[in-house]
Order: sequence, then C-alpha cells, then structure tokens
Amino acid sequence: MSDILPCFKTATVKTNPSNLLPSFSSGFVREDVGLKKARRIIVAVSQVFDVTIENIMGRRRDSQTALARQVSMQLIRRCTNLSYSSIATLFNKDHGTVMYACGKVADFRSYMKSLDITVSQMEVSFGRREEKTEVPTLIGDPATQLDPHI
Repeated sequence: MSDILPCFKTATVKTNPSNLLPSFSSGFVREDVGLKKARRIIVAVSQVFDVTIENIMGRRRDSQTALARQVSMQLIRRCTNLSYSSIATLFNKDHGTVMYACGKVADFRSYMKSLDITVSQMEVSFGRREEKTEVPTLIGDPATQLDPHI
C-alpha cells in the first residue's frame, strides 16, 4: 500500500518515530497500527469525496479538498489513538489545525445530514474508539464537603 501512497513514506521516514507518539511508552507497535489505519482512512475518504490522496495530503484549499482533509483528520482522531500532534505531523500541519478541523467537521455534521450519515458510516467501518468520559462532581454537594465546625 505504501508503494501507491508515497506521501506516507515521507511522513513516516523523515520524522523520528519516537517523537510521533510521545504519550505511548511502547511506541512502535501502537504507532504502526495507528498509521496503518490512518492510511486506510485517507484512502477511503479520497474515494468517498472524490479527491485525490495527493490533494488531501497537500496544500490545496478549495472547499471540496479542505472538507475531505478535515474529515480525514477527524476520522483519524476518532478511530485511532493518534494524538493531535501525531495527526498534524502526518499531514504536515500544526496540531491546532487538526483541532480546528475536528471542531469544524462536528459543526458541519450538526446541520448537514448527508455528511453526518457518511462520516458515521465511516466511523462504524473503521471502528470508532471509546471516548473517555468523566463523572461530573458537584462542587456544592454537601456529601463531598465536610464542615470543620461540626
């Protein structure tokens, strides 16, 4: 697959693999799994949105290409354990760009039903990872606060 996608070779060869995923202590195994899935996601998005892989990975800024790139970034974020920084390195962008793309696609999905359905189907096919949810604590909950005067 990397023969077809030379842009992935340069993304993985020119960067230091240990810096790609600094949050993982085991590094290489999870990195390889995440990058392989990221490649498959980009190929699928290019086919669904009818945009070339070179354009998704490149600098084109027309609306169709930008949307395909943003959807790719969001799907990679939601379906892999890659961090914003790792995804940014893959696309040769800043991590803030990836964060913006994920938010933009979430906004688009709220009012573009066709996009929401398409992205949801792709999330299911690529196996959306579980989101970490925190249990909210009530600040003013009397059970969590002890009164020192009692």
